[in-house]
Amino acid sequence: MVETITKGTIMRPLRETLINIPLRYNYHIVRRGHFGLDVSLGLIMNLSRQQSGPVLNSNNEWTIVSGQSQNRIGFSYDISLSAKYALNIDQSLFLSPRFRHSPSDHLEDLPFNLSRIYVGMELGYRVAF
Repeated sequence: MVETITKGTIMRPLRETLINIPLRYNYHIVRRGHFGLDVSLGLIMNLSRQQSGPVLNSNNEWTIVSGQSQNRIGFSYDISLSAKYALNIDQSLFLSPRFRHSPSDHLEDLPFNLSRIYVGMELGYRVAF
């Protein structure tokens, strides 16, 4: 857990309960023998149920989010490029760098817009059925 110290007070990170509902489109770019390259684009609906903790606003001041339970809806955009290796017709290994941007604010009662960017890497085993 990452903690932030400001003005002698330890502030815990923002915690939220978030349900993501993805809608993704996958396109096969290249297939050569066992190897393949795919691109994936997605729109993700984020249903936020509860938030609590500090958020740093645009004036570099901390705003405390209350933690009340309310349903808020936001949207994220997702893009990834996957390198795949087919083990057989139904199974494959993949490595996929991923970028996700959440431009809409679904936190409650904030006097500013909060935008988030996520960058990550997925490594996995995929089974088709």
